[in-house]
Amino acid sequence: MEIYVAAGLLGIGIGLSFSAMANLIVQNVRQEQTGVATGMNAVTRDVGRSVRGQVAATLLASNLGNR
Repeated sequence: MEIYVAAGLLGIGIGLSFSAMANLIVQNVRQEQTGVATGMNAVTRDVGRSVRGQVAATLLASNLGNR
């Protein structure tokens, strides 16, 4: 049960931070650089998701192979 609560809170926190991040980026760059800044934010999130998935798969594969 605790893992579900922790995962739910983590999901809510990540969702709120991703939506706030876009607003912070737009507010803190010059108007002509908004597209580049928001694009870099999207690329960074996508790379993070890809790496996170690969790390999770590696950890699962290494732990399942030992049993």
